[in-house]
Amino acid sequence: MDMKIENGKIALSHSGIPITLSGDELALQKAEIRLKVPKGSFIFDGDFGSRIPKMKPSQRENPDALLFEYALEETEKIPGVKITDTHYSPEAAVITLVSGEKIKEVTVELCSEI
Repeated sequence: MDMKIENGKIALSHSGIPITLSGDELALQKAEIRLKVPKGSFIFDGDFGSRIPKMKPSQRENPDALLFEYALEETEKIPGVKITDTHYSPEAAVITLVSGEKIKEVTVELCSEI
């Protein structure tokens, strides 16, 4: 069991108590966090996160295939989570995940070069 995160904050019930997640919902939240965090962002775990936020369209002829590959690297680490669809655009990557009966669409903003 873990706390639900919404918009980067702990989600609270109407009475102000943190909302908890377990099972499929928790697995999907863990996958979302792993996909959205750029790999190497945490000093204590340089392997945490994905390569998706730093994707560039010139990296491969088929960016959707590269997106699927990068997403699979992270979702394989969370039992029960599967990728059902991916869509790449230069601004954002969209990954549709499923765990049990639950479906979650994760949008990852892509870093723009300066």
